[in-house]
Amino acid sequence: VRLADGRHFPARLVGMDRITDVALLKIEATGLSPAPIGDSSKLAVGDWVAAIGSPFGFPGSVTAGIVSAKNRFLSGSGETAFIQTDVAINPGSSGSPLFNADGEVVGLNSLIYSGSGGYMGVSFSVPINLAVDIAGRLRSHGEVRRAWLGARLQGMTAALAQSFGVRDPTGALVVQVTAGGPAARAGLVLGDIITAFNGAKVRDFSNLALQMSDHGAGIPATLEVWRQGRKTTVSVVLAESPAAGFRAPATADFSALPNLGLALTEIGKDLRAQLRIDGGLLVRQAAGQSRSEGIQPGDVIIAANELRLDSVADFDRMLSRLEPGAGVALLVLRDGHAAYVPLRIPAAKKL
Repeated sequence: VRLADGRHFPARLVGMDRITDVALLKIEATGLSPAPIGDSSKLAVGDWVAAIGSPFGFPGSVTAGIVSAKNRFLSGSGETAFIQTDVAINPGSSGSPLFNADGEVVGLNSLIYSGSGGYMGVSFSVPINLAVDIAGRLRSHGEVRRAWLGARLQGMTAALAQSFGVRDPTGALVVQVTAGGPAARAGLVLGDIITAFNGAKVRDFSNLALQMSDHGAGIPATLEVWRQGRKTTVSVVLAESPAAGFRAPATADFSALPNLGLALTEIGKDLRAQLRIDGGLLVRQAAGQSRSEGIQPGDVIIAANELRLDSVADFDRMLSRLEPGAGVALLVLRDGHAAYVPLRIPAAKKL
């Protein structure tokens, strides 16, 4: 480890968590001045932030920008709810601190979105609150022990909450249940919203993952679930996380649909077997605002809220029951990842 004053120290790896991209190192040194740790939950979109790193081997480089978004979930990045910024991050800056305007560390710079391999204005940082929690677990156990629910989850948004008829846009939305897993044995179904774990409120599925890890496997736990307009309680016994690792929770790669504009067809047996699904409708064409919002030909619509869709007639009947301006959430499958997309039925045009 090389410090800013030029000193070098050998480091011991205490532990590493590949899912959150956080590692804990230990050095034997004195006279260190730790950077103050901030509270990443207090960051707001538009806040000024700065990074200090070594891009391309130039140490002590400072770049600045603003918080572009919070709780940004990326495919393949587990339960990490990233801070998105427009701070310039380049090769060599990974793992560098992200500071707020008070000089407090609020994140660890992790990755960028790029079509060229270099900075393009979209950078992601691990929130320091999560990093500190992971570091504590690594210090205690040398690893992060995760319990397995056997369900793919999605974070709630205000639009999804409205679609499902709940006031509070928090919790973890079930988008897929693994056959034979703890969630399936407990009776969880797609469209369930997990609002509390052992009486503690679930803010989002990142929070739920940590709550489950604290609880551990093999011990009964109680889930409070919002299902089809009413609250229910479910008992579940978590299992040890499979050797393949914690599966990344689903997240929508496209925003809310203000219009349908969808041409759908039913799926044959061969394609169902290939996609490993029991039903659903294939998107043949997405027009108008539907297309502009990201729905693509080849997507599969599995359900509307809790209602599974096996035929175009099912879809048409579902739409016919909705009043203009009503909200509904479609469960969309793309590239093996399922996510609910909230949309609103267009209001009738006035003549």
